[in-house]
Amino acid sequence: MKALARSALVVAAMTATALVGVTGTANASIMVENQQLANVAESNDGPACVIDVNGSFIDYCGPNWGGAGWWNFESVYPDAPNHAYANVRIRNTSTNLCLTVLDQVGPGGVVGSKEVSPRSCNGAPNQEWASTRSAAGYLNYFNFQYRVCLDGGHGDTYGYPENGCNAHGENYWEDWFYLAPGTPS
Repeated sequence: MKALARSALVVAAMTATALVGVTGTANASIMVENQQLANVAESNDGPACVIDVNGSFIDYCGPNWGGAGWWNFESVYPDAPNHAYANVRIRNTSTNLCLTVLDQVGPGGVVGSKEVSPRSCNGAPNQEWASTRSAAGYLNYFNFQYRVCLDGGHGDTYGYPENGCNAHGENYWEDWFYLAPGTPS
């Protein structure tokens, strides 16, 4: 639980730096390197992270996965005027692949869901994620092309349909935080 609180503070500090350290209200950008992407709902027995091994899945964070569990969060372009979020690409530091929304039904067969899996980074809209803050103070990621939220349920990463996205912090499967490699849980 200490890791969750510590990580929430790190997220707040990085987000504030990214949003305040710019000129004007637009042009926010993010470059966060070598972090694990941890899911709040999976963190009861220790943080669970997105791992890139033959497609992404969720498993306990830690050194066992090496670079397969480390991600860079890179601004695709500055945010649009009057929007308090940045559009990011989530790129694995080991494989150099980006989290990509695929036009396939996600795990569990949820109607309107989409599979999310690492693919070659190509700058396509299905690799762009709007990085926002949830009501609970964590991060949410939304893809505009397929109108889905990054979800960590079903032991996998997938896109949950927009009508069920985490608007009020009620779905911890869609709440994420950065966890530095080697951070104790």
